[in-house]
Amino acid sequence: MNNYKGIIDQINAGIREFNEHLSASQAIPMLGMVTDKSFMNIGETPWEKQFWPNKDARGVYFLFGYKENAPSIPALYIGKASLGNIGERLYSHLNPSRNEPHYRLNDASGAACIIDFVTSIDLSTRHNSSLAVALEEFLIKHMRNICHLINSIGTK
Repeated sequence: MNNYKGIIDQINAGIREFNEHLSASQAIPMLGMVTDKSFMNIGETPWEKQFWPNKDARGVYFLFGYKENAPSIPALYIGKASLGNIGERLYSHLNPSRNEPHYRLNDASGAACIIDFVTSIDLSTRHNSSLAVALEEFLIKHMRNICHLINSIGTK
C-alpha cells in the first residue's frame, strides 16, 4: 500500500479543495489511515474472504493498481455509487476477473491495469447521495495530471 501513499495524499488534497465549496456540516471525510478495515488488499485476498469498505453505502470508491505493461506506474479508478451501493459497483468491476490471477480494468485507451486495493467514502449517512456524483467528477479532474487514471470524464 505504500506505493499509493502519494496518491492517497493527493486524493485528500482534492477532498480538502472540494470541501471549500461546502458548509462544515456537509464536509466530506478524508481517506483515513490505511488499516485492515479501511482498505482491502484484493490482490492478495481470495474472492470469498474479501470485504469491501462501505459496501452497503452510497458514495465514492477508489480502485488502486498499476499499468500491467509498466508496473512502476500507479493507476487509479475513481467511481461513484449514487443510486445503488458501493458493493454493487465493485462487484461489477471485479467479478469478471474473480477467477483470474489478477483483477484487471482497461483504461480509456484499452491498456490493462492490475487492481490491488479498494477503499471508499460513505456519503449515505450525512450527505445527499448526489454529492457522490460531484465528488467523483471533481476528483477525476483533480487527479488526471497527478497519476494514471483508468477512467476519465469529459476532455482533457
